[in-house]
Amino acid sequence: MWCFFLALCQLVAEKHESYQWVKYIYIDDPVSSLDDNNTIAIACDLATLLKDNKDNFKVIISSHHGLFFNVMCNELKKQNHRKYFLYKDKITNQLYLQATDDFLSFIMLRILENYKER
Repeated sequence: MWCFFLALCQLVAEKHESYQWVKYIYIDDPVSSLDDNNTIAIACDLATLLKDNKDNFKVIISSHHGLFFNVMCNELKKQNHRKYFLYKDKITNQLYLQATDDFLSFIMLRILENYKER
């Protein structure tokens, strides 16, 4: 399935006439059930595609996979993009978006918060 999706993204990137209408791409959890090696490979391939086509379309990527997110952040480090973490407050049940400029520090804080709640 991922290969098919990546092929479609490539058609959008190459401005194929059938896909010129595409301005936004949403990618939901592209690495579910993959081992770490394949997760890293997909993240690197996707980052390359995004860097090479940053003016052709906008992308939103959602993932619960920390390694994938970390590789994407490192690969796209010099690009002008925004990174956010969506989380649910356990007390209010509200969803929040939090900027994650320093991903590792952010994750460590989240782990400590979860640990304290137990």
